[in-house]
Amino acid sequence: MMDLVGSAARLVTQPDLERIKEGVQVNQKLHALVQKISDRVLGQTGERAELSPLEEVLGPDLHHLFSQIKEELKIDPLDSRVEPTSFEEVSAGGASAGSGVVLDLSVTRLYALATADDIRGLSRFKAAGGNIHQIDSSGLNILQLAAKHRKKTVLTWAIQVGVGREGVDKLVRVGRLTALMYACTKWEGITRDQDRPSVVKLLIENCADVEKISFEGKTALQYAEEAGFEKIVRYLKEVQSKKLCKKFEYASVTWSGPVITLQEKMEGGRTETVPIGDYLGGAARRGDLDNLKKYIQYCEFVDSDGRSILCNLTKYGHVDALKKMYPLVSSRISVNQGDDFGCTPIIFVSARPAEYDKKEEESQEEYENRMREFEKNKLECAQFLIERGADLTIKDSSGVSPLTLAVQNRFFTIVQYFLSLSNPELEIDPLTREAAKGSPEMSELIVAEMVKRATQRVMTKLEIEKRTLIQRISALVTRYGL
Repeated sequence: MMDLVGSAARLVTQPDLERIKEGVQVNQKLHALVQKISDRVLGQTGERAELSPLEEVLGPDLHHLFSQIKEELKIDPLDSRVEPTSFEEVSAGGASAGSGVVLDLSVTRLYALATADDIRGLSRFKAAGGNIHQIDSSGLNILQLAAKHRKKTVLTWAIQVGVGREGVDKLVRVGRLTALMYACTKWEGITRDQDRPSVVKLLIENCADVEKISFEGKTALQYAEEAGFEKIVRYLKEVQSKKLCKKFEYASVTWSGPVITLQEKMEGGRTETVPIGDYLGGAARRGDLDNLKKYIQYCEFVDSDGRSILCNLTKYGHVDALKKMYPLVSSRISVNQGDDFGCTPIIFVSARPAEYDKKEEESQEEYENRMREFEKNKLECAQFLIERGADLTIKDSSGVSPLTLAVQNRFFTIVQYFLSLSNPELEIDPLTREAAKGSPEMSELIVAEMVKRATQRVMTKLEIEKRTLIQRISALVTRYGL
């Protein structure tokens, strides 16, 4: 790792270091004064005034840091005593249901209800405004979870209410598996019989595509054959031979809102029909202001991943379009509205789309210039959203914050901006510290902020202790007439 040994102590400014030392010296004198008064009181009354040592006032962590700063020892705040968690850790949240009742509408609660086969609870979750399309840290929605665990009742409910927004064939981001593939794969830790054609049949009757290919290049039938599921294999072969599959087509109104028929002719003279949310999502990703305004009456509809146009505009850094569209849609789209992964527009500010990877035909200089312009636009998006109430402390379903993602993607100016806001609730958590490693520049920035915060906490504690000591002296003098 880069040489951070000693750098943290050097990052404490000399004025701050002098203020800390001065604060300690003042408090030590006050401690001595309290001790003298206490001794005098003891001589007069036999009582001793209690005295808390500096270590107890500061607490072990801050006192340890202060001691190292004071003694000018070498420290590395990135070496935390807390073991960093992985980027797959799930975060939880809650929401108010009115009437003084607080309902847990987190992804954790949603998956607990699905795992427990609690259809009534799932229905209440949906009725309370919970996002039934939420995706956990492994990339599964509850429809895919139900298929994996062979929970036919939950699967039926999920299909009926349209979990996934785009039919039952929505691919899982990790592994690119569909619900049907999950139902045809053998999983460890599942006690019930996994060779269950009834679950597979339910999916196929609801337009699951038996020919769809996973990231590994396999079909559902191939997964079933590998698992040794004789019943499922027999059923899938019957489906293929008799061509029992139904083709999924969007109805005039889908779970994602109205549909729109694209004017461009597709292969074979067909036209493509897509939900308006997906169409607007594509327009936002392109920064197509004309089409966004054309269909402004549908602006609240989200795409198949639950993303609003604000999410897609900020993800791709379309700052001009964001500034023009926000006043038109702010009454219908919250600046903190997240997608199915829990990502809000301010989190997407820190995201880096695959389209911005280096292209083969690009020189390094061209790529760096393009990225500088992209980061500049992203920074403007961040400033615009923060000014309108974007919550910088929010985390997605994997526990990743805007700061963590910006550090991971090496958006230095965005990280600088986030830290410059001096938000005490903006956490530099283990994920952020882990993401900083590997980049000397980013690590130095995070270390500096950690030391700055620790220094401020030390100084605050010293000031509190000083006031406490003065009050104690005043009380002793008043009480005993000294």
